[in-house]
Amino acid sequence: MHQTKLSLIPAIFPALIANVATFSITPSSLQTTDFSYFAATGGVSEIEVAQYVPPKNLGTPRSVGGGTRGGRCEADQDENRTDPGLMVLMPNLESEPQNFGTTVSESPEFLVYIPKTVARQAEFVLKDEEDNDIYRTTFDISGEEAIASLTLPSDEIQLETGINYSWYFSLICNPQDFRKNVETQGWTQRVELNPNLMTTLEAADPITRSQLYAENGVWHEAIAILAQLRQEQPTDFILAQTWQNLLESANLVEIANLPNEVPIIAIGLENTSTEIGSNP
Repeated sequence: MHQTKLSLIPAIFPALIANVATFSITPSSLQTTDFSYFAATGGVSEIEVAQYVPPKNLGTPRSVGGGTRGGRCEADQDENRTDPGLMVLMPNLESEPQNFGTTVSESPEFLVYIPKTVARQAEFVLKDEEDNDIYRTTFDISGEEAIASLTLPSDEIQLETGINYSWYFSLICNPQDFRKNVETQGWTQRVELNPNLMTTLEAADPITRSQLYAENGVWHEAIAILAQLRQEQPTDFILAQTWQNLLESANLVEIANLPNEVPIIAIGLENTSTEIGSNP
């Protein structure tokens, strides 16, 4: 297996925004929603309406557009297929920069939907605003349909606040011809939260944290928390509905409508021998 990693480049990147965004709490959500759990099952007691509200005044990433969605390898093309093509799980709102989301983490999780494919390898690339590689790795996949939650080595990746990072996920359809690759792209910016919200998040249960992150425009943590809960409780109907509500609020309808049987697979790219879609 071939794998290449590049350390974080020690340079000062030009920020696209003048100030780091801060966010405020929406107290009404805490007053009107029940975030308790079933004591016996560990499930969520009510369907939570985790609505994503995009952040404001963050600017537009350089060259950002509609992103690459719906891609498949040539050998996977079939007019009778109804499943989505390769895509990043990033907000897709028409009124906002598409495939763009924020994080509070130096090393966030990146979620990608991978359709059933003939490809047996994939590549992940993270770049700075000057299009320089920060991290690049190639790893094996099983070819089975899955949502992949990717984590990068935290000792190598430390995103700076106020910087727009681009990231790419590619299916290597033909190892002898990389021009055949299918690629999807996202943009991520790290932001800081105000102290009051941080205090509330620290004391909150996971469902509450996901909702607060969503309501305050922090996409990566909002979806990553629910993805982890769904991995732990894949048959929990109400949790599945909460997941669906969040995706729909970000206009990820194709992903929201996927069957519950499509697995969510956590994979650490510091150990890329694990196959996406394979059983742990």
